[in-house]
Amino acid sequence: GDAGSATTHLAKAHRLYPDSHGALVAYAQALGMTGQIDAARPLIERAHAAAPEDLAVALLKARLAAQDGQWDLVRATLQRVEDRLRESADAAILYAHALNRTGQGVQARALAERTHTRHPDYVPAVRFLAELHLAEGRREEAAALLRPYLSDAKAEPYLRGAAHEAGLTAKAGS
Repeated sequence: GDAGSATTHLAKAHRLYPDSHGALVAYAQALGMTGQIDAARPLIERAHAAAPEDLAVALLKARLAAQDGQWDLVRATLQRVEDRLRESADAAILYAHALNRTGQGVQARALAERTHTRHPDYVPAVRFLAELHLAEGRREEAAALLRPYLSDAKAEPYLRGAAHEAGLTAKAGS
């Protein structure tokens, strides 16, 4: 059951079926999930070269670019699959971050709002929208957005910093 053994099995599947796009992508995802980014990088590049329109592969490539601070590359990579972003809240919010970081804040907000509407329990969308409100000095709107999620033990730690900025908690680290 753990991620390490899953990675081992996926590595074997990739060795047995080197031409399988699915095995390649699953192995690259597993490497990324276990923090083996350097090992995942060439696999992700190979998968993206073979199928740049594959949403899962585009998300993997965009995550690498985001980790490297290459927001123009994140935007360009996810722009190729923009018509399918409704299928992945992860991809949509990463694209919204890229839009925001590359000077397209209005589009970023619109995408984040659509994603939050489609996936109201997706905490990264809540946090991103709250951070946008805070950046614009709209503390009350951020607080109203965050308040319903703060009783969720899984969501609260992820939202703690934004909640503190919105005046909803005593301090960010508690």
